Amino acid sequence: MSGFRFNGIHSNDFDIIVKSDDRTVLPSKRVTKYEIPGRDGVYESDAITYENRIITVTITFNGDDYTANALRERVRTIAKWLSKKGQLIFDDEPDKAYQAQVTDGISISQLTVWGECDISFDCQPFAESINYITTLKEITAQKDDVDLTIQGTQDTPCIIILKNTGTTNISGIKITRKADD
Repeated sequence: MSGFRFNGIHSNDFDIIVKSDDRTVLPSKRVTKYEIPGRDGVYESDAITYENRIITVTITFNGDDYTANALRERVRTIAKWLSKKGQLIFDDEPDKAYQAQVTDGISISQLTVWGECDISFDCQPFAESINYITTLKEITAQKDDVDLTIQGTQDTPCIIILKNTGTTNISGIKITRKADD
């Protein structure tokens, strides 16, 4: 693996060597169970939802001038970079972004002037396209349909923005979904 971009900054900017430890293909399903007094077993909800995804990478780096002090300075700079929420984009999937944040502490293993640490990104369950599909259509008739094709591989929420550029109020908007089940 070559690297990743987090919060708009690439790991190469810190001369980091990246090894991907765990990038699961599918996050864990969230199973909701209810125990009903006086009834055997449990009732399970039919809703299919997913837990957040944890993506773990190991990074290795050194200080600018190969000294212990420079290594500690680099560690602090990296920690500042990872301290906010942001988009996480891996080089081998440049068109997909995870909404992510680092919530666990980051420990460093220091070997003379080299440092190594594991980073666990707590991410939303599914990656988003960074190339949002935009459909522009001027609607002038009373009834008009706009068909949108979503190209993702999972059922996830989408963003629909309607913008009235005219002078007449819009009413009676109906959004329907046709599932390909």
